[in-house]
Amino acid sequence: MKKRIDIELDNPSKAEEIEVLTKIRDAVAGKDLYLVSLFTDDLVAWATKQIQDDVMPDLYAYYQDEIRTADVELGNFRKKLAEVEGKAESLQRELDEKAREMKVLWNQLKTVEEARDAAYEKYEEALATASSIGAEKALVEEEVVKLKARLYDLMIEKEER
Repeated sequence: MKKRIDIELDNPSKAEEIEVLTKIRDAVAGKDLYLVSLFTDDLVAWATKQIQDDVMPDLYAYYQDEIRTADVELGNFRKKLAEVEGKAESLQRELDEKAREMKVLWNQLKTVEEARDAAYEKYEEALATASSIGAEKALVEEEVVKLKARLYDLMIEKEER
């Protein structure tokens, strides 16, 4: 089945130009034609809006502008990505440095803990020694008292003789 589209374009109005677009879309709809991908509902709606707004619906120029805008945005994203990557690398270096510092501090802490434990052991030994000395002192003092008493007894005995 063939369709015929009658188009007269002798100084057409906006409505007539829109009608031509719609007729072409309707004529190719559902057919195995390349024009189906060109005259889509979205394209006809876009072109209709352009015509109603008194803007020439130059699809090629429109997409060239879109591509330029996308290229600018892509350039901006790439620049921002490079900045973020640079910041990430800087943060990674800082993190690595902090990890090294933390390892040094952990080693220092381990050394301090070992020194503390050794000092505590010496303290415990000194405390045990002091306790032992205290016990020995008490025995020595008791012995001194006994010796003093014995000396006193000997002195009295000597005087009595």
